[in-house]
Amino acid sequence: MSGIPGSRLFDDAATQYLSYPVALVTLEPITLACMFRTNDVTTEQALINVGDTGVANGDRIALNFDGTGASDPIRALTRSGGIAVNSAKTGVLVNTWHQGTAVFPAADRRVVYLDGIAGTAETTAKAPTGLDVTYLGARAAGTIAAYLSGEMAYAAIWQAALTGQDIARLAAGWHPAAVQRAGLVACWDLAGVSDPELDAAGGYHLTLVNGPTRSQRVTRPIYREPVRPWRYTGFARGRVIGGGVCA
Repeated sequence: MSGIPGSRLFDDAATQYLSYPVALVTLEPITLACMFRTNDVTTEQALINVGDTGVANGDRIALNFDGTGASDPIRALTRSGGIAVNSAKTGVLVNTWHQGTAVFPAADRRVVYLDGIAGTAETTAKAPTGLDVTYLGARAAGTIAAYLSGEMAYAAIWQAALTGQDIARLAAGWHPAAVQRAGLVACWDLAGVSDPELDAAGGYHLTLVNGPTRSQRVTRPIYREPVRPWRYTGFARGRVIGGGVCA
């Protein structure tokens, strides 16, 4: 198994995160996905958050990890009207790479996946408003909070509801750019080698806030060597090898 050249390392004590000053998605269907590794399973940590910065604890659509919950769940969360609802899947382990995906097929359905395994779907109708930013590694809801303590790689956003087969492919090591490419809005390898963090799909390059760094850890996500995000050379059968996506 090959390793990736690095991942983006976040220090919650230094309030580090990545930001884009626009909500990249606001209406379902939506999918948020990333690889992540936390070094603290006692706190809430945002992974991908599309939120409203103008209201304290405001509306948002999010994929997050909740170390304050029983058995450390990952969540697909929607908040509107002062109430948050979520689909949860327990089993996040400390210092372990996981693949997380939150799927929002419609306003009244959300389901989260941890390493390709689905949690229970939640079916309360919610319609967030005022969404104005996209954050990775922090929650945007008035006061910025829930900073990630750990690492993230291969984050992506789709204007589509990924299927179970799509999510199984992500969990098995497929590059996000090889999964439902027609609906892909943004895709960040998060290799930690560029500033801003480059988006391979839509050009939504992320600002580094408070200096998140590049991880040099030996343990890597399951992806093979990734494409350069600004130089994709092919998409043959979906897996990532060298300079293109191959079999």
